Amino acid sequence: MDIAGTARSGGGLCMTARDLARVGEPVRQHGRVDGRQLIPANWMTDMLSGGSVEAWRQCNFSGWLPEGKVPQQVVSSRQCPRRRFAVGIHGQWLYVDTSRETVIAKFSSQPLPTDDDAKHLNLALFEAIAAMA
Repeated sequence: MDIAGTARSGGGLCMTARDLARVGEPVRQHGRVDGRQLIPANWMTDMLSGGSVEAWRQCNFSGWLPEGKVPQQVVSSRQCPRRRFAVGIHGQWLYVDTSRETVIAKFSSQPLPTDDDAKHLNLALFEAIAAMA
């Protein structure tokens, strides 16, 4: 409950960076782990190609990625369809580039919960790392 006694809910994950990268690995492999389809194929198809740019533009944090969309709580962009990412507050990231077979987990402690300039820098960093793969 908040200070006024109103019910409040929040979400989040509590894990190591290595475990967060393990979450990204099945995404990189289109839901497959050790040759088995661990995540249903139709869910993966929706996550990898679904979502609505129009719906994304209606949310209050869409300014940093104008062509973004959010199928299954994972952000993607029409500008770069091979990458998927989950972004948390204060600079937490899970970045997956399926075509370059790259998974990056990044923990941070940025001063602001959300910082559009830092998001652009992070994406540039991840793209540079993925390009080396």
